[in-house]
Amino acid sequence: MSLPRSASIRVRGSESEWRFDWSGFNGDDCFESFRATITDRGETRQFDFGSAVIWSLRWLNRFFADQTQTKTQGGLSVYRSGQDFRMVFDHDKKQHEFHLTRPEVQLDREFLPRYDSEDGT
Repeated sequence: MSLPRSASIRVRGSESEWRFDWSGFNGDDCFESFRATITDRGETRQFDFGSAVIWSLRWLNRFFADQTQTKTQGGLSVYRSGQDFRMVFDHDKKQHEFHLTRPEVQLDREFLPRYDSEDGT
């Protein structure tokens, strides 16, 4: 069975949403594109981060699934405080910061399980 070519994680609060999308899987260990789409009080902004390895999907998926983790690794930093999240990253030479209060999280449940079963990890 072939792997999907994309994956996503969605984190949604009452007035805001963060959507992380990976697309263009190369069949090995990279995606051609990683994008964050942030909707905050009706305003939507997209941030394109370029290509990304599978690990970026894996560590965000693990962070949102494991409520004991308080921060992510890497250039896109997400912090947990109780049931709230704060995300900070640099894009186009500017620092961006976003907050979500008590959001609902939809994790990738298709790509990683299939990738891991084919990869043997």
